[in-house]
Amino acid sequence: LQVGGNATALLTGGTINFLTIGRYGTMTSSVTIDCKKDWEWLYTAGKVSGITGTWHNGTDFTIAFQNPPSPLLETWKSVHVIPEPASLVLIGLGGLLIRRRQRNNSQRASIDKKQ
Repeated sequence: LQVGGNATALLTGGTINFLTIGRYGTMTSSVTIDCKKDWEWLYTAGKVSGITGTWHNGTDFTIAFQNPPSPLLETWKSVHVIPEPASLVLIGLGGLLIRRRQRNNSQRASIDKKQ
C-alpha cells in the first residue's frame, strides 16, 4: 500500500504486506491503524521496520514499512495506532466523571455563597 500527497488511509483489517507513506514539508499524508491494544513496532538494526498486532476480528497482522527516499519522512512517523473501542469508552467515561465532579463542586460553591 502506498499513501502520498495529502491522502489518508484507515486500516481496519485484511492483509497488507508493505506500507510506504510519502510525506514531506506541508504534506499531511498518514495512515491510521485500528487494531487491538497488543500491537508493537518491529525493529531491524535499531530502526522501526514495521508493525505487528491483531485486528479486532482476531486475525494477526504484520506490515513491513518501506521507507521512501530522503528527504521524505520515515514511514513509521506517519503511522497512528488508535486504541480499541473498549479503551475509548473508558477514556470517555473518565471525562464524563470529571465533568460531573466539576459541576457538582460548582453547585456546592453556589449554595454555600447563598447561605
